[in-house]
Amino acid sequence: MSGSLASLAWALARIRQAEMNKANKALRKQAKKEKKEKWAQQKRLNSSISKSEKELLDQTHNLSRIEELSASSITCPDCQIDLYELNIDGQNLGACNKCRGVWFSPDQLAHFTKNEDDFINSGLVNRPSRFDCPICESQMVECIYKKHNNLLIDSCRESCGIFFEQGEVRRAIVLNNEED
Repeated sequence: MSGSLASLAWALARIRQAEMNKANKALRKQAKKEKKEKWAQQKRLNSSISKSEKELLDQTHNLSRIEELSASSITCPDCQIDLYELNIDGQNLGACNKCRGVWFSPDQLAHFTKNEDDFINSGLVNRPSRFDCPICESQMVECIYKKHNNLLIDSCRESCGIFFEQGEVRRAIVLNNEED
């Protein structure tokens, strides 16, 4: 009888192993599919963004590798270190090479998005940000970027500028191109 129990246990173990192999294969297939979808989405994004948006993404992504940047007079709201000036499409943006945040004046943001009314504060009225404005030193507020999305950006109450944390510029560009 113990021999048959051992055979049964062995058979169950083989079945379990086969099920695990099948599940792992399905997971690998799903991961491969997701990677292809992400690559296709990136390809669509790259073909739909403007030259200045692409330059903005490339330069902010490679910020730590750029050595010949001039320091600006503005400090990073997050890191409290001097921002570097990035000249993109004739606009001098402040960019942090530590946290990769980007500081826009309101007119600079409108230049890249071609829209004066890019962010709204409805629903977040007086919701304080964790940052202080590097220009006027007042506490910034969180704002919803574009309507009907979940991208929160930090804006100066006195309209000195807008701070995009790492990755938020890319999300904003995606949102802009989804509207077109």
